[in-house]
Amino acid sequence: MGDQYLVSIEMAEVTGRLSEAIEIVSKHLTFQQQAKMKLLKVVSYPIVLFSFLILLFFAFRTYFLPNMASVVASRGQGEKSASIQWSAFFLHMPDYIVAGSISLCCLLIIFIFYVRKKRIDIQLHLLFKIPFFSLFWRLILTRQFSRHLGNLLLAGISLQDAFDYLKSQQHQKQIAYIAQTLQERILIGESLSGAVVLVGYFYPKFEHFIAHGEASGLLGRELVLYCELLDEKLQKIIERLLAIIQPLLFIIIAICVIAAYLSILIPMYDVIEFI
Repeated sequence: MGDQYLVSIEMAEVTGRLSEAIEIVSKHLTFQQQAKMKLLKVVSYPIVLFSFLILLFFAFRTYFLPNMASVVASRGQGEKSASIQWSAFFLHMPDYIVAGSISLCCLLIIFIFYVRKKRIDIQLHLLFKIPFFSLFWRLILTRQFSRHLGNLLLAGISLQDAFDYLKSQQHQKQIAYIAQTLQERILIGESLSGAVVLVGYFYPKFEHFIAHGEASGLLGRELVLYCELLDEKLQKIIERLLAIIQPLLFIIIAICVIAAYLSILIPMYDVIEFI
């Protein structure tokens, strides 16, 4: 179970709303499982097809290319003509794609380990520097923070005590750091909405919901409501990403098919010239 769910259950034990927290966690885990199954279904056929293409390209490199090279060489084109070199390049296209994918995964893993070893403030600074991902991570943090703080306030816990609970939990270090930073701002006279703007770690327009909650005296409810809106937004983002993955994989496969076609067609021009 993820750390965010452990924090939710831990906070629910404090507020006495354990059954409600378990129900919410159950819904999120169900959605995660459905998303994983959908992802597996989306990528399974393209991966099988790409694996078949890799075998086909290997067969072409093993049998077709040497034969074409010998035919071209026998016609007085030297050991390796430009067409054979281009054909060899296109026949290695899957290798380049696989090598690039592995390199990106390795860089991502190295970056994750690098970020985890840094202080929390440096972690947030680095994550918020990444284009597109920064907005997604703000959404995640805002969603988790608003749920935890909103549930604590709805249970009748004061704002300062709620911050004490959040910064003392050990499961989500970034949430604890954000809670501590906001509390320090509030202690020197800032409102929560003003502190949220100054800290700058949150999803856009979060401060508007907080300001409305402060004005109406229903801050806890506003935070929970905003969290539910972010839940829906996050689910839509995940569904859009899943919808993009399969077409992207088929585009990669199409590039490999075109490369295979060119690898056969280009040497043929040299052979045709001799006929």
